[in-house]
Amino acid sequence: MSTTRTPVAQSPSIFRPEAL
Repeated sequence: MSTTRTPVAQSPSIFRPEAL
């Protein structure tokens, strides 16, 4: 979980461009 670009801490899994 990298919160350097987008707030993945409170973002849904669909809102994680880094997970793709």
